Amino acid sequence: MIFSNSDVFIKTECICTSWVDSPSERIPRLHHPHESTDASSSGSALWPSKRVKVSSDADTSSSIKEAESASSTTPKAEHQSKARVVVTELLHIRNALDVPHPAPARWREAYDAIKEMRARTPAPIDTMGCQQAQLDEKDPKNQRFSTLVWLMLSLQTKDEVTNAAVIELREAVGGCLSVDAFLQASKYDIYDAIYKVRFWKRKTHYITLTAERLRDDFDSDVPKTVDELCSLPGVGPKIAFFTLQVAWKLNVGIGVDMHVHRITNRLGWHVPQTEMPEQTRCVRTC
Repeated sequence: MIFSNSDVFIKTECICTSWVDSPSERIPRLHHPHESTDASSSGSALWPSKRVKVSSDADTSSSIKEAESASSTTPKAEHQSKARVVVTELLHIRNALDVPHPAPARWREAYDAIKEMRARTPAPIDTMGCQQAQLDEKDPKNQRFSTLVWLMLSLQTKDEVTNAAVIELREAVGGCLSVDAFLQASKYDIYDAIYKVRFWKRKTHYITLTAERLRDDFDSDVPKTVDELCSLPGVGPKIAFFTLQVAWKLNVGIGVDMHVHRITNRLGWHVPQTEMPEQTRCVRTC
């Protein structure tokens, strides 16, 4: 298995679901978390982990070397085994442009008009956004974790549905949404709390993996940098920037979702137009 510079891995959590024969050795086939795998769809127990490290200047001639050997005793058992592989090398996420983007023509006029329109038209995000998730928590760590959970559940889900799911989830894990409480809760109780959220089963899987990482590597707290946040399963730049701004009060970048991407392109602020939200955020540099 090799990584090339052309590959874009926003998430560094990969699932090993099969093995590939190599002329010299057997190496795991890695699947990106967003690919459909039995692990992400079945909700089965997590597998023993193997840690691998990928060098930052990896190219098409470099390969992943296992840091820990498999515990299997026979080639057949090795072929049938499944292991969770954690890539420990942090990917650097660009926070700002090297050269500032030229200000679009009449941008202030458009911005003020949108701001005035929003002042007259309340939206669910105003009262049920991710900032609400931390209000029912007293411990700062739990406040930050609640914010991260809200954002991870919110993908392709209406704000009012996400907010209700977080409230139900808090009750399901004992009234306090902490890393330990989430990990100790029954997955079926979690399912019952968030089943109205889109892709609820896969999101439960990602949040479980993330909670384990927070417990093991971050003292059960939410990381304070974009790169560390993006190393968590199911977390990309948009969630990372929003989490830092709401949970840590750190404004280090702009979280661009599909709505911002579409609106700024319709306003003609990108020349040429961009195709994806992350391209919109890093226009002219990505």
